[in-house]
Amino acid sequence: MKGLSIIMMISLLFITTACQKEKLKIDSSTKQIVFFTDESKYQIEAPYYDAIIALKQQFPEEIKNMLILPPSKAKDYYDTFKVKECPAIIVMYNDQVVARVDGEISREQIVKPISSALSKSQ
Repeated sequence: MKGLSIIMMISLLFITTACQKEKLKIDSSTKQIVFFTDESKYQIEAPYYDAIIALKQQFPEEIKNMLILPPSKAKDYYDTFKVKECPAIIVMYNDQVVARVDGEISREQIVKPISSALSKSQ
């Protein structure tokens, strides 16, 4: 049942992403989460989905405004944001990356730095 919930959430996130324009519009005055995803690696991404669900409880607005980049768009921004691989999550603020996690890591290794970056008053 949990797997179905995650798949539903991913589907909704991808639908939302499909509606976004080609150029990333990041508001530098607020903290912006960018999720680099590759649905073909869903088993590696499972901790990311769990982390996003956990972060949503504490930071609902930030998660609501999260940008999602599927593989077709993500590679265009790897160099810009110094992302090594999918999956990855970065937090942007004042045109700078203030937190970054990528690769195959645990839920806790994702939540801790992202939560810390979102909690800090800048």
